[in-house]
Amino acid sequence: MSWLRNGTLTSNTYNPGPRSSLACKEYHDPIACYESFKKHWQQVTEVFLKFKDGTGDIKQEDVVIIVNHLDQIISLLINFADKQCLEYLLKEKILDQLCHLSLNCDKNGSDLRVKQLRIYKVLVSKFQTCILNNESFLSPLTKLLISCHENVFSLDVEKILVSLLHQLCITLFQQNELLEFFFPSEHEKQNNTSERFVILSLLVSYIHREEELGRQARDALLLCLALSKDNIHVAQFIIQDSDLCPVLATGLSGLYSSLPRKLDIDSEEWHRFSHEDVNNIPELCAFMLSLDFCNVVIQKSHRSVQIELLELLYKGFLEPVLGPALMQELDCHVLSVCQPEHYTQRTTDDELVVATAYLELFVRSVSHPGVLHSFVKFILTATYENKRVVDCLVQRINSSYRLSLVTLALIETLVDSNCEDILLALVLRPLIPCSHIMLSQRTRLTHVDPFAKSAYKFLTLIPQLGESDEAVTSQGDAAGFYSNYYAYLYEARVRIEACYHATTVWTYPYDGESPPHCGELSEVRQLDELSKVASALDGETELTSLPSADDGSSGYESFKNSDHSSPHGEEGEAWGERGKLSPPLPMNMMTSGSPSIGPFLDTLFIKLESLPSQDLTTNLLVTSIISRLAIYPQPLIHSLLLDHSLVFQPSIRSLFQILSSLKTKLETQLRNEKSLTKLRKEAERLLLEREDRLIVPRVSSGSQSLGSTSSSPSAFERFDSKRKSFSDTIGGLFKRSKEPQLESCSQGYRFINRSTAETSKKTRRAVLCAILLSEWLKELAAITQEHTVCHLNLDEAS
Repeated sequence: MSWLRNGTLTSNTYNPGPRSSLACKEYHDPIACYESFKKHWQQVTEVFLKFKDGTGDIKQEDVVIIVNHLDQIISLLINFADKQCLEYLLKEKILDQLCHLSLNCDKNGSDLRVKQLRIYKVLVSKFQTCILNNESFLSPLTKLLISCHENVFSLDVEKILVSLLHQLCITLFQQNELLEFFFPSEHEKQNNTSERFVILSLLVSYIHREEELGRQARDALLLCLALSKDNIHVAQFIIQDSDLCPVLATGLSGLYSSLPRKLDIDSEEWHRFSHEDVNNIPELCAFMLSLDFCNVVIQKSHRSVQIELLELLYKGFLEPVLGPALMQELDCHVLSVCQPEHYTQRTTDDELVVATAYLELFVRSVSHPGVLHSFVKFILTATYENKRVVDCLVQRINSSYRLSLVTLALIETLVDSNCEDILLALVLRPLIPCSHIMLSQRTRLTHVDPFAKSAYKFLTLIPQLGESDEAVTSQGDAAGFYSNYYAYLYEARVRIEACYHATTVWTYPYDGESPPHCGELSEVRQLDELSKVASALDGETELTSLPSADDGSSGYESFKNSDHSSPHGEEGEAWGERGKLSPPLPMNMMTSGSPSIGPFLDTLFIKLESLPSQDLTTNLLVTSIISRLAIYPQPLIHSLLLDHSLVFQPSIRSLFQILSSLKTKLETQLRNEKSLTKLRKEAERLLLEREDRLIVPRVSSGSQSLGSTSSSPSAFERFDSKRKSFSDTIGGLFKRSKEPQLESCSQGYRFINRSTAETSKKTRRAVLCAILLSEWLKELAAITQEHTVCHLNLDEAS
């Protein structure tokens, strides 16, 4: 993937192949070289004369003679490259005669075509500007390339052809003024659109090819697209006269259809694709390469090409292909009623698990705002059987174990995107009416406690686990506690500052007043949607945002570029039509009503209340999502999660109430456990062992089951999550020792130490839950404290 590895696109060093039989000493004698060059061409001309009148067939032995002389000519060009030879070649119109011969040689034309392609490649690499604008060179080259269009060649011919095209693209990219010779106007080529920019048309056929052939073709296409960025005529040709955008979109659909629908998962904790998982599944690796290429194409091309490809990506892949795969349970429900003998819930869940994990990988992997916008738009607005994708995802949090895990992982990735529309759909929309708090409390949403009492409140909710907690007053344990807490503070500060910077471009501050919380909203100012996307899609600036995934007239936007004013013009109007989503998310839904925090937060809090009865992986995902939400500085979110003094409606349980209940429940359950201290130490070692297993890749046994990872380096480095929290490195919080380890099993966690084998699964799980809760509360306290510091600093600065 050279377009990802390098900042620039460069050519490969030309490999001339076997050394010519020509004596090396001739290369140092200009006169001898020139005479030899003419002699070889004269021999070729003698063969041409036999068939000049068009009568008779060109025999194989004649072709062999020509090919042998051409080999010598190529060798001379490579090693000598004298302008005198070039002038002779152009003056005698050798290239024209070769082209004519190969086009009229049906049986043996392939060998001649290969030699011509080699000659052109040498000439382009050696002479470049002094030859590309010469009609004696350009005309036969164009004819030769047009003759290659829609023809089937051997792999050897394809390699030479793509290599030449790659070299031509590099030259055109370096010297844009030469483009006019390869891209004539529509008037000049009005009868044959395939002749216009034939270089690009040929390269499209090789987009999805594997290995070096496909890599060179994709690199060359990116150079063509880079040329289109500042040339509207090339951009229009790509959209109107080439198959580039449809081939890319349908290629994704085809590659997705070849992905495994079910996978052999050998780890109970697996919930998202790792680097090693991708590398171990060839079909998925091929799809990700294609998705990466689409991502880079959109980054490098003209806005009109970007818009066209994004629309095809949405309408040709997301809606018709990914949507049904993700929402197939609706069809399966009908099947279970009509044909119960053909329906199995297990099969449906397995396929939904894989489809959801694919979507999470795609969202986590794309980097261009336009592509991410398309996925966000799909998740928030696409409907199947009158059910939106996002609504089904929220419902699946309470589904079967594995489906719940992958759904939580997807939501974690979405929440981590700093996307206003994601937060609006999941969290903010139900909170805007402020029905969840008492009327008198609405003025306190933006209140900042300079003493950070809520942070202290979180620390008081840490469960007491016997002797180790009583001994915290000792100097060593206290030092360990504060050392860990300082780490949480530092991590919280970094994450809050990054989130604050990313969300300053949001449309509203969501402070309980803007947008208004009572009654229907007044008409929001009309925003030029293309203005926003035009800035976002401008590759010349650093992008932080995208246009809204909400309705074009709503005024909401996410990923908006705050560094540039909104440009206007014809392209702006074009995006204004295509950028609007359907169906819209109406603003008048945000009216005061019955107390509610919305289905997503309700579901998340229910999962939080079930911490003691759930597995460790589920608990880590639930707590991680809530921590990430707590990072957001918007008062509606901040006050809901981190303000212990806010008074909620009686029907709304606050986070502090749930945590207090968990503390009581765990302490009551573990109060009479005699071996609590020992269980705690062994549970800590379990978490250490888990961290080692996640960090250190295991050697693959040859199978492609997920969770059994390979130690080979990954090509997908940027798939790494950029978020860090205690959930990722919880094992690093405890001191390592050489005492017996623990291992996981399908029913929970089993201590290898035989002395604890009789401990009930419920008790072991409660101990793990108590440790997890303790560390999570420290993280929440640190986030709360850093929010206070951040607000106070902002107040001072203003």
